[in-house]
Parts: sequence; structure tokens; C-alpha cells
Amino acid sequence: EHEPVPVSEALDSALREDENLLTGLVFERLAYLDDALAWDLCLREIEQPPGELAQELWPRFRCSDREVTPDVVWRVDTNKTTETVVGFENKWHDTQKPGQLQDELDALHAHHPAANVLLVALGGAPRGRRDALRAALPDAVLFLDWGRLAQRVAERRRSATGSAARVLADILSVRTTVLLPQPDGPIIA
Repeated sequence: EHEPVPVSEALDSALREDENLLTGLVFERLAYLDDALAWDLCLREIEQPPGELAQELWPRFRCSDREVTPDVVWRVDTNKTTETVVGFENKWHDTQKPGQLQDELDALHAHHPAANVLLVALGGAPRGRRDALRAALPDAVLFLDWGRLAQRVAERRRSATGSAARVLADILSVRTTVLLPQPDGPIIA
């Protein structure tokens, strides 16, 4: 007879096979938040442009005769000549690869030539590896780890009310369920 597997271990194992599950669990919930709050959680260091934020999960782009699929793309249409486009490449147990990040950045630029384009590498870039990635990539690539995202969600949850409080609590429950590191814990590699 088999021993039962704890839910957190089963989900962690599933995420090793399919990181899209984590992307969906977190980013589908972020879409329910006010644009300014979602932006603050993921891109606190960058001033949010005015305009409505639109989110697309797993868009497919053709670039240099191959298909490129960032995990998430946020578009902010500023109703001006320049829009802001932010791609996210999310990693759970895998590591960020400079070639993949560059391909995604190139694809975003090719499909949004007049846009201010950024790419966020979420997870998969431990501190020791981040410097090497930064040296290989342009400044338009930003790094965020799952622990820091969880810390920001927890900070904002303390003062949130209503539906925002419920969504933030739900995101934190995802962190607990899949054993994301505590804010002062290790960065996922």
C-alpha cells in the first residue's frame, strides 16, 4: 500500500513538470487586482505608466523563424504614441537562460516596435547567477524572485480591504501550498 503524499509535495512535483500551473495560479489572481496594485507587486521599482493594464497568458510570437512564448505579457496602452509592454518569464525549479530571455525580449520588441519593452525574469535566477545574467542581457531585463513577490503580497495584504484583501490572501495561500520560500528564506533557483 502507498503512503499518501502531502498536497504541497504533490503540487511541487507537478510544478517541476509544468511551471505553467504556477504562472496560472499567481497571474490569474493578479488580474483581479487594481492595475496599480498588480504593478506595484511585480514592478515596484518602475514607475507605472498611465493607462489600462491588459494581461495575456502564454502569447505566441514568431521571431527569427521560431516560436517564442513568454509566460505572461502585460500591455499598458497610454493612449499616446508609446505603449509599455512587460513580458514575464517564470521559472520554478529550472534556471533562467540568457538565450531564452534575449529571444523573448527580441520578440516583444519585434511585435511592439514603438513600445517601451521590459522583461521580468521571475524565479530561476539565484543571487549568484543574477550577475552573470545581467552581464549577458540588456538593462531591459529585470529580476524578481518568488520570495520577494510573496513578501510584497504579504505587505500589501496587511492594509488591503474588500476583494483586494481576498485576492491577496489567495495568492499567499498559493505560496504556502507550493512551499514558496518565506520572504527571508532562500531564493528559488
